[in-house]
Amino acid sequence: MSSSKTSKMWLRILSLILGFALWAYISGSREIKMVTKAFTVPIYFENITDNIILMEDVFYEVNVQLRGPEKAVRKLEPKDLYVSIDLGNKAFGVHSIPLTEHMIHRPKGIQVVGITPNTVQFRIERKLKKLLPVKPTIVGNTADGFEIKKIQANPPALELEGPASEFQKRDYLTTEPIDVTGRSTSLTTKGFVVLKSDYLKLTKDSSVSITVTIGEQTKTQSFRRVEVTLIHQQSKTWVNPSRINVIAVGPFSLIKKLKRKNFRVIVDCSGLSSRKEDYVISPRIQYESKDSERLLNSIELKTSPEMVNVRVF
Repeated sequence: MSSSKTSKMWLRILSLILGFALWAYISGSREIKMVTKAFTVPIYFENITDNIILMEDVFYEVNVQLRGPEKAVRKLEPKDLYVSIDLGNKAFGVHSIPLTEHMIHRPKGIQVVGITPNTVQFRIERKLKKLLPVKPTIVGNTADGFEIKKIQANPPALELEGPASEFQKRDYLTTEPIDVTGRSTSLTTKGFVVLKSDYLKLTKDSSVSITVTIGEQTKTQSFRRVEVTLIHQQSKTWVNPSRINVIAVGPFSLIKKLKRKNFRVIVDCSGLSSRKEDYVISPRIQYESKDSERLLNSIELKTSPEMVNVRVF
């Protein structure tokens, strides 16, 4: 073989070797690199009908380990990943749902290699709507001699919706405190309902109009042992008891003006004739003063006892 042919052969062999080496280098550099990365993935509950509500402290996120091509994993965004749990056929009660890779929504080519926690537990309850009366919360003391006569809420009741178990805990709604300290006049103000529940909500505005009617304190005063006076008796007459108590009920400012010495308890003996049995008579009360008419128009008077025994001899 000539030297020129030998040289050409070796050049061909060298070219083949260099070509194979270059192909192997390029092929190796193009090998896909796989990576694993953790993501916090939201849980979406689907097919929640109007008559059910989720209870307990359900966690709405899980940690998911995903594996895939490095470039694809780097491009993953939160909107691309979520867990879907279908509640369409779930009955009322407690449920424990194992999380599987089929529940993890993700782009094609991405594998799920781990889920933490791997179970979701929750309770489903029936959702109700119910009207509850509003009971305003009043704090503080009115001015001396005054008291709260009436408390009104408008509207008197509000509609709530929530799980049946929450309605078993309450019979009425309360408001934020309304302070009446030192007041001697009525007031109307806006009150806001306090729910104290994470599961109940009002179907309308939580404010109500609260009217607190304040008036003079009603005071009861007993005037003891007022003498019973007999009038129009025709013969010897005896009364028992001869002294009784007068009880006055009315506004504080008027009651405190009354004086025992001005009271007269009168028994009218007109038409009473002598007999062995006692007459049982209700005495009449008089109050003698220049403003007696005004006082007695606003004050209720009664005796204790309410009846006396009268004997005519």
